[in-house]
Amino acid sequence: MPGDRENIHGDSDDSDTDSEEEGYDSDVQREKDMDYGSKTYSSNHSGKQQVLNHIYSKPSVSRGAALPPRVKKREVDTGNRRRPNKVQFLDLSYIHGYRGFDCRNNLHYLNDGADIVYHAAGAGIVQTLKRVGSQTFYLEHTDDIICLTVNRHPKFPNVVATGQIGQLPAVNIWNAATKDTLSIIRGFHTKGVCSVNFSSTGRYLLTVGIDNNHSLAVWRWQEGGKVASGLGHTKRIFLAEFRPDSDNQFVTVGVKHVKFWTVAGSHLLGKRGILNTSGENTKDNQMQTMLSLAFGAVGREEGGGVGVADEKMGQAHDDAVFTLYTTLKDGLIVSGGKIDQRHYSGRGLSVVPCESSLFTFLRLLLYNDDDRVNDGDDHGGENETDRKADDGDEILTRGRGGVPVKLWDQDMRRNKAFKLETDNRVDVVKSVCRVKGKILVGTKDSEIFEIEEKATPAISMVVQGHGEGEMWGLATHPSQEIFASASDDATVRLWNVGERKMLKKAVIGTAARSLAFSPDGEKLAVGLKNGEFLILKTETLEVWARKRDRSKAIQDLKFSCDGKCLAVGSDDGYVDLYDVSQGPILSRTGFCKGIPSFVFQLDFSADGSFIQVGTGAYKRLVYGYPRVTLSMIRLPLRGSPGQRGQAKRQSFELFSILLDREVVGIWPRSTEKADVNCADVSGNTNAVATGDDFGFVKLFDFPCPGKYVSCK
Repeated sequence: MPGDRENIHGDSDDSDTDSEEEGYDSDVQREKDMDYGSKTYSSNHSGKQQVLNHIYSKPSVSRGAALPPRVKKREVDTGNRRRPNKVQFLDLSYIHGYRGFDCRNNLHYLNDGADIVYHAAGAGIVQTLKRVGSQTFYLEHTDDIICLTVNRHPKFPNVVATGQIGQLPAVNIWNAATKDTLSIIRGFHTKGVCSVNFSSTGRYLLTVGIDNNHSLAVWRWQEGGKVASGLGHTKRIFLAEFRPDSDNQFVTVGVKHVKFWTVAGSHLLGKRGILNTSGENTKDNQMQTMLSLAFGAVGREEGGGVGVADEKMGQAHDDAVFTLYTTLKDGLIVSGGKIDQRHYSGRGLSVVPCESSLFTFLRLLLYNDDDRVNDGDDHGGENETDRKADDGDEILTRGRGGVPVKLWDQDMRRNKAFKLETDNRVDVVKSVCRVKGKILVGTKDSEIFEIEEKATPAISMVVQGHGEGEMWGLATHPSQEIFASASDDATVRLWNVGERKMLKKAVIGTAARSLAFSPDGEKLAVGLKNGEFLILKTETLEVWARKRDRSKAIQDLKFSCDGKCLAVGSDDGYVDLYDVSQGPILSRTGFCKGIPSFVFQLDFSADGSFIQVGTGAYKRLVYGYPRVTLSMIRLPLRGSPGQRGQAKRQSFELFSILLDREVVGIWPRSTEKADVNCADVSGNTNAVATGDDFGFVKLFDFPCPGKYVSCK
């Protein structure tokens, strides 16, 4: 009964205890505990150049006969008999996927729905919807972007703000049409900026940091001057937004709190929101975790106190509601939530008559740490709350079902529900945007959809990519414009380079570390993090064979040039050889031993006589490989001059080793051993591309035996 409660207003955020931090939804917990410090570059990398001395400690000039090419040219019948042109430059043409796993409200329409803007890694991406695969990029950030917003005032068209992580993170304001930088804000926040939002006139920008106090700041972004700042909250702030008709009032939501703020000179004055739930089930009412917010149509304001509100709740989604978006022209609101068949408790929207002078109409998303299902007004889950300057009670009509996107009217009655047809078992929507009868949807798994609001809604896939985690596996088809990728999201995907779309996806159940196509392209080998490897049929991505002889990650694997042998290198410090010519029952026919550290790269010679291995000790080892029998593998060639000379004269079918004399020049000054992660020589053997810890893909001439070679 209501009379049994000692505090009818519920507990404030100051009354939270450690025990109340239990029971978060898995996706909320992951976002709440995200450690951005481990993902930040530790130093300025713009001028790093060096080389590893042990690679070129011996003279590279010899009086002997000239050695044959180190890499065999790949003969692909393209119909063009002219000599292939030299690879001269790198140009970023397309990015698959977008950052949705730890971000929200970071996907927006531009130009009345003709274009969209979002981000991935350190790139701001503008994509034209009418021309499939047409992207342009803003590349002025120095670390990963984790938030994005668009200036909605007509005086500032195509103005975008993006915030990044870093020791001294920057917020860049740029023009989406020209990609010109308009302003850069830095020097106040540390670790990163997790939320940005423009004011109603578009002249001010609100930023939220990910430091321990989640500091807030309001800026005149055109001049780069700070107007006001303050401490936000000791617990994670997920989102901050200006009131849609104000330059000095905004709201923040996060873990077990909601706060209403006013700019007062150079200071920010905040008031806690205190919820009072009407109904019978209110005994244990406590401040909830707020996941998102949206404003509705501006109405009549009332004078009031500290923002105490009565609320009535109704179910909106089956699980967490991570994002909201209001179309200010017609007031319709889009909500994006989570579908998880393991949860049955409803997550609701509620309408609240509010006597706060701060806001006229506000919708908040609540998250209840308790998983109980109640029959009353408390539905024990992520709920959205409305604050409205109106004394009339409004109750949301209920609706159940696995639908992640819903459209609501001003009375918070559901108009339409949209089901996204994906291959994922659980859909989590992290961003929604709406314009002219179209809804843009971004998911946790790096997918972007567009929904057309028709009698029969048309849903189209705009962007696809890998989900949360690192992507280690990458391989190109030997004869077609197809490449494969594999990542920590436990999927293997095939992509068409020319059409810029995903062709197939296989869920393999374990994080993957490496990929390799067979010479005929019919099979795809996949090395897993748990020491197992798979061989898939390229056409269907069905499992053809699987084997596990090691307990640590398979960092690299390669087929021999005749396709009969598969070499598998692991963190255990072995290269195992398997006969794949006798069918899917794989038999290990030999292994390379004496490797001083883990294996991270390996290549077969073009004639199948040798295997070169790159190790974690940063030593290159060459092993002899019998062509007739696979029963014996010799130790590294360091004894016989004849053997060493034979190894030196070998050409390799593929070349990915970082430690050969032919690629000394790829190592810049003052760098650590592990800074350069990967390399690959082009098919016409005149260029080598590298990838490093600082997010750079560099192009060098091949071979590049000299020190400190300039890159492109």
